Amino acid sequence: MHLDRSVRLHPLNFLAEDGEVVVGRTDIDSYAVFPSDGAALLQRLAGGAALGDAAEWYAQTYGETVDMTDFLTTLHELDFVDDATGPATPDSNPQPSGPLRWQRLGRAAFSPVAWVGYAMIVAAVTVLCLNDHSLLPHRDHAFFVQYLIIIELTVALGQVPLILVHECFHVLAARRLGIPARIRVSHRLYFVVFETVMDGLVLVPRRLIHRQQRRIVR
Repeated sequence: MHLDRSVRLHPLNFLAEDGEVVVGRTDIDSYAVFPSDGAALLQRLAGGAALGDAAEWYAQTYGETVDMTDFLTTLHELDFVDDATGPATPDSNPQPSGPLRWQRLGRAAFSPVAWVGYAMIVAAVTVLCLNDHSLLPHRDHAFFVQYLIIIELTVALGQVPLILVHECFHVLAARRLGIPARIRVSHRLYFVVFETVMDGLVLVPRRLIHRQQRRIVR
């Protein structure tokens, strides 16, 4: 390995918490936990430093040597290294820029104004049910015909779009925090399921998540 060369890295995100640093690529959901000194070395490489210069800086800063071959192998396994041709420079390792799509919608959907609107809808439905008891849930609403197969098909097909709407709100909740969440369609036996993938949650500070949770509780 030539220590006089530098490596080109994909845009990486760093989150330091509890003496460790979570580093990851949000575009492919590849994440790893580095010790603080390893993350500092990685940031040095992301800045365009040559491998030899980065190793020398690490030895001077931390008083220990580092196996750059092993370190670089780890970065390749995590798909952090961009194999595009051309020399690496600080400009070739840009940080992710620009807000995610639907991030503003996510913030609006979980804003205090939105929660007031949701509460008003629940209150209005409650009042309507109290005034008209025929609107209250009843077993005849589910068993509306004598053919069980029709009921099962109606429930199954009717739930699918509602489940999708439910998962869309998970996506909006994640994207308002800057997490590139997405919906994956899968199945459990013969049941169609929608799964929200939000692995990027590991890059969100826990204090921010707790603050959002407290706002929801209130």
